[in-house]
Amino acid sequence: MKTNSLYLILAVIFVVVFGGFIALFVYANLGLSSPFVWTTNNNVNLEYNYQKSDNWLEKIAEFKNNSSVLPTNLMIINIEEKKTFANNKSSKQYILVINRCDFYSMFCINRVFKDFNLNFTVVKNGDIATIYIDTDNKDIALDVVNGLKKYNIHTTLKEISL
Repeated sequence: MKTNSLYLILAVIFVVVFGGFIALFVYANLGLSSPFVWTTNNNVNLEYNYQKSDNWLEKIAEFKNNSSVLPTNLMIINIEEKKTFANNKSSKQYILVINRCDFYSMFCINRVFKDFNLNFTVVKNGDIATIYIDTDNKDIALDVVNGLKKYNIHTTLKEISL
């Protein structure tokens, strides 16, 4: 039994050494002296002429609109046309108070409000978030609360008068 295990150990050592020699040979013949050159043909002009504008704000305004979003903290401010508001006597609005305001819960909140096509504003104070809902309909506000419960986000609905 000792001779069989000795032959097995010698065979393993031979395979490791032989494999190492093969790896060194392949590495030496790769020709890594020249770097890889990748060419793309997507017709994107990356040059920018800074002589058109005088200050940095005008330079930013001249950038083309891009539909891709980089993975960074991003604030999008969208100013649409003026809306005319009727003078309603019922100026009640609803707010949601959430005791957990992490990335996942904000993703779920955005999803639920997008499903109901509602505008909202989030005010975060520590871990507690207050969400101001742009509706005066209590049934819609309750539907939003029930929609958030599907994602295990429990909220407190409060009615405020403006």
